[in-house]
Amino acid sequence: MNKNLLVSILVAFAVTAAAAQAPTKDALIARAKSFELDTSYVPPPGDPLTHHAAGFAKVMCSAVFMTGLAPDFAAENVGFFTAPYAERAKLGKPSSMAPARRSTSGCLMA
Repeated sequence: MNKNLLVSILVAFAVTAAAAQAPTKDALIARAKSFELDTSYVPPPGDPLTHHAAGFAKVMCSAVFMTGLAPDFAAENVGFFTAPYAERAKLGKPSSMAPARRSTSGCLMA
């Protein structure tokens, strides 16, 4: 019984110490703003859909040929951060079954 009480007290102290050392959200935001450059945002030139397609193709290539994921699984679970679902709907379904040769990185080349 005394052993369980001691463990509980030590865990309570550890949690309290960790909470005391963690910076607040406002402190983190203030620190991040201190590193910001004083420039305005200018999007990259070109068609945004082209950028989404290129990013999605790269992620799909890596997911299928480098990690061995199934294409359907990779399209649904891996590529969302480079091409939002609304943009991907404009691109169509990725096809890795077309006759092609592989580059040295394992990606399909038309």
